[in-house]
Amino acid sequence: FFSKNVSCIMLLPVVLIGSAGVLLFGYLYRLTKPQKSDPPCPGSDPIIGSFRYLERPLYRFMSERFARDHLVLFFLGPTRMYYLNSYAAFREAMVDNAEALSGRVTQKPIELLIGSNGGLVGTDGELWKQYRRFTLHTLRDFGLGRRGAEHCISLEAEELCSEIATRGGSEAIDVNLVLGRSVSNVICQLVFGSRLASDNPEFERILDAFNEFTANPRFQEENFKALAFLPISSRCTPLMRLLLKLPGMQGIIEKMNYLLDFCQQQVEAHAAEMPEAGFSEARDYIEAHLKHQQLNQQTDDNGADLFTNKRLGMAILDLFLAGTETTTTTLRWALIYMLANPRVASKVREEIRQHLGVQGRVCMADKAKLHYTMATLEEVQRLASLVTNGLTHRVTADIQVAGYKIPANSYMMYNMYYIHRDPDQFPEPDCFKPERYLDSESRFQASQRLIQFGAGKRACLGESLARMELFIFFVSLMQRFDFRLETDDCSASGGGKIVDQATRAQALLDYVDPEHLLVLIRHLPSYKLEFTEL
Repeated sequence: FFSKNVSCIMLLPVVLIGSAGVLLFGYLYRLTKPQKSDPPCPGSDPIIGSFRYLERPLYRFMSERFARDHLVLFFLGPTRMYYLNSYAAFREAMVDNAEALSGRVTQKPIELLIGSNGGLVGTDGELWKQYRRFTLHTLRDFGLGRRGAEHCISLEAEELCSEIATRGGSEAIDVNLVLGRSVSNVICQLVFGSRLASDNPEFERILDAFNEFTANPRFQEENFKALAFLPISSRCTPLMRLLLKLPGMQGIIEKMNYLLDFCQQQVEAHAAEMPEAGFSEARDYIEAHLKHQQLNQQTDDNGADLFTNKRLGMAILDLFLAGTETTTTTLRWALIYMLANPRVASKVREEIRQHLGVQGRVCMADKAKLHYTMATLEEVQRLASLVTNGLTHRVTADIQVAGYKIPANSYMMYNMYYIHRDPDQFPEPDCFKPERYLDSESRFQASQRLIQFGAGKRACLGESLARMELFIFFVSLMQRFDFRLETDDCSASGGGKIVDQATRAQALLDYVDPEHLLVLIRHLPSYKLEFTEL
């Protein structure tokens, strides 16, 4: 009898653990099982979710497999991810339910790595509202959307053209490098008060590190996989630390720390120069933030300071990532589209020269005269669709989209690539046709269905700056230069046949994105141009 009791007692932990395992499996199985009331789903396995059913890249898979579905559901582990696959669904979610879509993915990994949350892109709640309000107010004071920023961009465009004119006759130019430096100088002057991208010889390394975040598909893939386990790991610090040691994450963390250290050094340099009484008048974003910290001791719900030097460094990093890479990449796409469409390029140059001449300085008032040029830039942004899946939003309250209930704490992305290529809205969607934005009198009419800057409460806060940069840099380059792809690469296809510029440019545009699930920004392959001054 005694031995039987001992055996039963010894078996009890095994039974309890086994029962707990069965219950946990059943719970996770239910979490990853689509319900009849859910939107279409490509498929889902217990615990791991939909990874086995998703083809790469994600935006192409959704465009082809679910072209007629407004909303698609897939699972990242137990995490529900809703994918907006039409403009109607996008608008209903991001505009009509803007408040509920203002959430972001948890910043727990960032807090573990650097000891603080912060920034403009990844935060939500009161912290995000306060930083967004402060940033918008500060950048407007420095001329964002007004003549102050316009003058700064015009000067950088002139510097860019001077550099190209000096070098262009003797060598092919890496467009990504010169454009990246010029665009970075604009945000440098707003944030640091100097042309740091030109003055600091180390800045090329900074640009390379920024590029790693947006152009490296491995980084995006690891981020995407990590998202599957965030709802669970964010409640368990040891599990989160383990998640950060996944293969590929260490290199990403090193790059991020390098960039944050650079931003923090700029903050410390400004703080060291601040008088005891504070700055009487802030000259840049950092000084404005330090002054705000001194005058406004705002605290969060826990009584901790809301505005800190560490959060300032994170905000600077976000401003650079958002304000440099996308604008530079869009300009690179624009130049290649001009080579691939020589008829369009000829009409753009003819319009610019008719109204501005060959040397006239470009200003934003010229938009009212350059209708075909504006339409061309609009078409570049439509077809480039750089941020293909948008940024991930967390749903903060139960909402309804496209007739489906979306529960709180699920996540949402949108298919910018397909929304910009919907044949019902853009006939012949793969054709480059600026004429689609011109009315019967050949006047430019912006499309309301282009979503390159997002919408709602999380719309890009630098939209007006980006539009100014795109217009002034693009018009300045088209006004002063003719250009062609590097001659050394022009020889050859197969049997020694010379390939014309338009065909070579189209080959770059037809470049297939890397076979990775998530592509944050669609980057063209590297290329060099030979410039001829007109």
